[in-house]
Order: sequence, then structure tokens, then C-alpha cells
Amino acid sequence: MEQRGISLAPFFLARSSGLVGDEDEMILDCYRLARWYHVSPEIFLAMPVSEVTLHLQRTAQLDRQQQSVNGDD
Repeated sequence: MEQRGISLAPFFLARSSGLVGDEDEMILDCYRLARWYHVSPEIFLAMPVSEVTLHLQRTAQLDRQQQSVNGDD
């Protein structure tokens, strides 16, 4: 996705509002993570929500760092 110029940072946001539909967003986040890491979504879907949230946060952090490095070139 990065090679296509698509930023993932907006995708990876912690969801803790407790609103209806958050479950759907978390499932979509699992698919986004799977796409980012080129693995099956089942890997993330099988994890506890806290682990998925941690992966989302770290992936967003990694994406920001990569964008910063690419911007310095």
C-alpha cells in the first residue's frame, strides 16, 4: 500500500467509544492489518482485542516512521 502512495495512519485508530458498530470496525481493522502484513485475517481475528489494538498502534507508529524517512529523502 505504501508503494501506491496510500497512507495507513488514518486506518489504524484505537476504537474505545463503545458505540454500536465498533465490532465491525475492529473486524475491518483485522483485515487491514492482514493486508498490511500479507497474512490471513484469521491470524488477527483469533487474537484478543487488546492484542489487535496493540498491533494497530504499533503498525501506525511504524507507518509514521516510514513516512518520515521517505519524506527526508
